[in-house]
Amino acid sequence: MKQALIYVRCASPNDHAIQCQQRACKAFAEEHGYNVSEIIVERGVAGRVSQRVSLDLLLKLAGQRRFDALILHSGSRISRNAPEAFSFLDAVALCDVEIWSVKEGNYTDWRAAYVDKMRQIISDYLRETEDAFEDEAGTDE
Repeated sequence: MKQALIYVRCASPNDHAIQCQQRACKAFAEEHGYNVSEIIVERGVAGRVSQRVSLDLLLKLAGQRRFDALILHSGSRISRNAPEAFSFLDAVALCDVEIWSVKEGNYTDWRAAYVDKMRQIISDYLRETEDAFEDEAGTDE
């Protein structure tokens, strides 16, 4: 059976929120055939704090191949800054660890959806900027 590490975080020291995340992650693990070998819990730590001992430990354990899958309640548990969260999760994935979120599903899928959305936003912005530039250029003649 594949081994899973569960990571949960709550900005407040609220045990209820932590317990809810743990229950959901454990149920997800069981449903998908994972044995939970470790749980890393962070209480009272905001998602905007990027340097965290628990994340260093998680990455170290991933590098040591101590688990096959990382299960999160949501990607925001790693960071509220999406590029920062993706950077960290990419590093974990490079250790041949599957990443799952109870809310978002498989990491590969939700990361691809995020990238597609960002490409669309950038494309729309560039098109609007180009249209505005053409409008300005056309009025000066």
